[in-house]
Amino acid sequence: PFIPNEANWKNLSISKEGVLFDDGSLAVNMKTEYQNFTGRLILSLTATNGHTLQNIQANITNYDPTQLGIKLWPVKYPQTPGDAPQVLMQVTNLAESYMKPILDLTYVCNGVQGSAKIGLPITFNKFMQGVDLTPENFSK
Repeated sequence: PFIPNEANWKNLSISKEGVLFDDGSLAVNMKTEYQNFTGRLILSLTATNGHTLQNIQANITNYDPTQLGIKLWPVKYPQTPGDAPQVLMQVTNLAESYMKPILDLTYVCNGVQGSAKIGLPITFNKFMQGVDLTPENFSK
C-alpha cells in the first residue's frame, strides 16, 4: 500500500539529507546532490527491527519520461556488516513536471516479504531553472 510521506518533505527542502520514510518496520534516509538540472539521490534502507534487508527490488513509477529522466542503479549492498543497502538514482529535468514519482520497494526481512510505495520529493518547474542575474537586475 502507498503510505503518504509528504510530512517529511518540508525538512528535506532545507537540508541535503534526512528521513524520507519510516513506517516502524522500514526506514529510508535520503541524501541529495544537485548540479544544474540533475539531481542525485542516495537512499539508505534499514529495517527498524535490526534485521538485515535482502532481495531488495526497487522501481520508479508515476512519472512521465518525457518530463523526468530517471536512472535507477541496481541496489548496492554493503561490504561492511551493519551498513545499510543503498538505492542510487539520478533525475534530470527534461520539462516542467508536477507528477510525484513513486519508489516501489519490495524486500525480505528476517524471512518475511515486505513492500513499500514511497513518494519521492522530486518536482521540477521553470522556477528551478538557473538564471544569471546581476545585483541591479535582482532588485528590480
